Amino acid sequence: MKVCKTCKKEKIRSAFYLVGYRHYRLHCKECVLKRRKKVYNENKDKISLKRRTHYKNNIEKFKIERQKDTKKIKALIIKEYGGKCVCKHGKKICGEKRTPAFLTIDHINGKGNEHRRKLKRYGSSMYYWLKQNNFPKDEFQLLCCNCNFAKSQYKKCPLSV
Repeated sequence: MKVCKTCKKEKIRSAFYLVGYRHYRLHCKECVLKRRKKVYNENKDKISLKRRTHYKNNIEKFKIERQKDTKKIKALIIKEYGGKCVCKHGKKICGEKRTPAFLTIDHINGKGNEHRRKLKRYGSSMYYWLKQNNFPKDEFQLLCCNCNFAKSQYKKCPLSV
């Protein structure tokens, strides 16, 4: 048990942030978070300006990180949805899987545009939505770009006979 210097309450050690290997902060997590929130609210403009400036000065670094994150989430989506195109061409399945860049998510019911507008999610942000919603497989499927484009233009893939 340890006493917080701010609220003077006795709390278990896990209620305090660990500093280094064995030492704990003098203030409990709850008090630290309250203090951080207070400081942020008092200095919102200054902090916001500092963040914007940091972003502008390091924009290339942020772009590279965003690209890495997008590749990771797309790889996860591809894995979760089976890793290959599921479009059926007669008795055959397209099965494109060689190039992940050619694979894309398709709305099974064909109302993807409407759905994205409603969610205000476009591009890679849709991948994050799929992850947050536990990869709904009854509404989405993995198609290659060719099959997905054909489905959007002709309502079904012309190769599927």
